[in-house]
Amino acid sequence: MKKIILFDSKRGTTKEIAYQIVSKMNTPSDISAIDRISSKELDSYDIIILGAPAYAGNLRKQTKNFLSENIATLTEKRLLLFSLGLQFNPDEITKQINELFPKELMNHAEMNVFLGGKVDFSKLNVFERLIMKKILSNNGINNLTKTSCYENLKFQALDELINTINHIS
Repeated sequence: MKKIILFDSKRGTTKEIAYQIVSKMNTPSDISAIDRISSKELDSYDIIILGAPAYAGNLRKQTKNFLSENIATLTEKRLLLFSLGLQFNPDEITKQINELFPKELMNHAEMNVFLGGKVDFSKLNVFERLIMKKILSNNGINNLTKTSCYENLKFQALDELINTINHIS
């Protein structure tokens, strides 16, 4: 069965995770950013693993566009979803898992997992750094500088996703 990992990544974390996943898969698989694959190419895969970041609990516009343009193909394939973001509140994490992707995809996906997040302050503009510092300080994370990197990745959930992918036949 032909597999592909698709990702959208604004600052590189989702891309980094996608490459970690593909490196741990037990069968050769392709990997691509969502803006680099055509609908025709997408149709040639049996299994699609799709990852996207959440910003303020929402998908980026290019991810939404990709999903709406390819929803018919995605719902014909075996599909696993993963999302990333800096959520701290368990209720918000559950909400993100249940509401981030379109319902049609959520209902079709074999797995939908939240993998936590990471923020590299050196990649943010001044406004974004202020927002992230506020969000993080509200959650007890302080003493951040413009070169800080905060990581809260859920490695157990990542391992579960990789294990599930490796057992799909």
